[in-house]
Amino acid sequence: MGGAARHRQAFTLVEILVVIALMAVIVGALGWGSAFFRDDGRLTPDERVLAALHKARETALLEGREVHLVVQEKRNDEKGTQLVLSDSSGILKNFPISAQEGVGVAFLPVRSSDVALTLVGGEVRQSGPSSRAVFYPDGTCSRFRVQVTVGRDSRLIEVDPWTCAAVLPTPEGGRR
Repeated sequence: MGGAARHRQAFTLVEILVVIALMAVIVGALGWGSAFFRDDGRLTPDERVLAALHKARETALLEGREVHLVVQEKRNDEKGTQLVLSDSSGILKNFPISAQEGVGVAFLPVRSSDVALTLVGGEVRQSGPSSRAVFYPDGTCSRFRVQVTVGRDSRLIEVDPWTCAAVLPTPEGGRR
């Protein structure tokens, strides 16, 4: 009687719960990890430019050195535009803006009436026309505007030289 073999024909409740928990962990990890790639694909060119500006300022602050952000057309057979973050030692990071044709980014000088002297790290520097944006170790940047063009639509983003962030327009279109 006691020596009769018992055959299992079903899983126990604990085994079922362990499998469900493992599946939930795997699905959660895959879902969270792929959300980064899904969201990155949905960013507009404007948002990508603003993210590159933020990263350039962060790099200058954390590494304590001047960095430059330059617009560059992709090379070889690739289409599109990218922003290149570099310093005196070379290229640090590329920021692809768009692989579509008809999307462009340009750094523009501030209006001629806005040319002024800027205090950077205790030195007075003149801001003027430039084909690049310069980010300083004290968290400031050169004065510039960014023009983002998508097809026939164009948007001009004015950048505050103290915070290196976009200046929000007022409803009337003026500066805030």
